[in-house]
Amino acid sequence: MSRIPSLLIIILLTTVACTGREDGFIVLSDSPSSRTFDPGEFLEYRVASADSLSFYDIDIYARVHYSAEVDKIPLILRIVSPDGKKYADTLRLNTSNNPVYPVYSRSGVWRDYRWSYRKGISLPVIGTWYLRVDLIDGSTPVNGLVEFGFILSKR
Repeated sequence: MSRIPSLLIIILLTTVACTGREDGFIVLSDSPSSRTFDPGEFLEYRVASADSLSFYDIDIYARVHYSAEVDKIPLILRIVSPDGKKYADTLRLNTSNNPVYPVYSRSGVWRDYRWSYRKGISLPVIGTWYLRVDLIDGSTPVNGLVEFGFILSKR
């Protein structure tokens, strides 16, 4: 009988820990239309911000089919704040299987990548932030890309 209360306590603590942790994450995801991210195509995301005082760490993630030959994902990230200010960043995300960079794992037919993008970022204007990802002009298509997105972790 003493094992049942212990088990219930463990389940309760696990549930509370997972629920609190989920509240600290914002996951933004989009997919290319045909498992290939082509030049001229873009992926878009919206972040509703009601708290201008919080800080976030931002990671980028991608899911690529295991058979795709992808060495890098060359992209331009455009950000528009709710008050219309525009920002842009050019990135060449390395997809080599280097164990140091990026975080990489194999899950079935997918290779999952995760890069640390920015740490301690705030969304200082309340409202909806718009993010858009395009390939750099002149880039070749990124074959096998089935999902691309951002993870904002509240500090």
